[in-house]
Amino acid sequence: MQARTLAILVLCAPTLWLSTPTHAQDALRRAPRAGEGPLTSTPAHAQSTLRLSRTARVEADAPIRLGDIAVLSGARAGELGGLILVEDPSTHPTDAAGWFQIGIDVVRQTVEERLGAAAGLVAMRGNVCDIRVLGKARPVAEPTNTAAAAPTSSNADGLVGMQTVRGAIARELSRILRTPPEDLRLTFGVGDTATLDTPTVGRIVQIDPIGSSSRMPVRVSVYEPNRLVLRESLRVGVLVKRQVAVVSRAVLKRGIIGKDDITTETRWVSPTDRFVSPEVAIGSAAVRSLRVGEALELRAVQPPVLIEKGDPVTVRVILEGIVLRRAAYARESGRAGETIEFSPQHEPKIRFRATVIGKGEAQVWTFGQGDASGPTPGARSSRRGTAVASGSRTN
Repeated sequence: MQARTLAILVLCAPTLWLSTPTHAQDALRRAPRAGEGPLTSTPAHAQSTLRLSRTARVEADAPIRLGDIAVLSGARAGELGGLILVEDPSTHPTDAAGWFQIGIDVVRQTVEERLGAAAGLVAMRGNVCDIRVLGKARPVAEPTNTAAAAPTSSNADGLVGMQTVRGAIARELSRILRTPPEDLRLTFGVGDTATLDTPTVGRIVQIDPIGSSSRMPVRVSVYEPNRLVLRESLRVGVLVKRQVAVVSRAVLKRGIIGKDDITTETRWVSPTDRFVSPEVAIGSAAVRSLRVGEALELRAVQPPVLIEKGDPVTVRVILEGIVLRRAAYARESGRAGETIEFSPQHEPKIRFRATVIGKGEAQVWTFGQGDASGPTPGARSSRRGTAVASGSRTN
């Protein structure tokens, strides 16, 4: 009986729907489902995304909007990008170099004030944005002595013994950069003097670098029992002393750098600079033409190609103390230390991999590895499956 009743309802459903007035059908289609907002709101799945940038540069004569310091996407990206965070950057408090911060909490509050409950549909990522106000005038109360107003630079070895915030920063940066204090130079802004001279004896000091650059942003917190003494953010100029290779004779693109092509100089460089040491530079190939006096960056050189595709190569197979030598040819180009593919001469169907160790030389090291490295170059299988290695034994 129940089955018959269900069948009748299924058959009658289309008829009942067609007999419903058109305006009623439209109302049913437009009716929001359970859990949905008003008909005019954006569906819940149409979420917007806000990712706070780490740094931003803005002009002093225009308001700072959310779109200036964040990457926005989604249905509300245009609306969010126009939200004003700072009306007049020229009057906003900054350090001596014109830097200040806006945290994600300020951004969240601004978005909630504008969108209300709909702010829950905005996914926010990021923590703090360091903002540089371009063209901002210096503080009015500058000392008349310009030399005294200049930022102070000091080697860290003269700072690490200080029981102040300045000394704590020097010790922490020396540890993080793995650089001896005598090879570390720090520059502090004159506007941070009061913070830097804060005593740390009997207190807990927390130094948190929040970026890596030549002007490293640092957050400083000083604690006493049951009390926060100080929490400030400032920027510290950082230079490290390194031995770098400097071009003494012009080198053409793809040319191999020799001893006579470079000299060694000691320079103060940013910790983010990637200069090449003389040991690495000699024997490397120039990615582009190199000018005299240029300090070699890592991206300007690369290890030379020792084996070109198609080159005849001698492959040495070290197998349990025995060295087998086999003539082969390269199926791809390779630099020192790279493992590439080869084939024995006159046997192109056989392929194996070996490590480039020199010009026209490669090696397969199988000592203690069993058969893990694949077939031995030059090895032939007999009908009974016994491998017979061809080649000569060298002393």
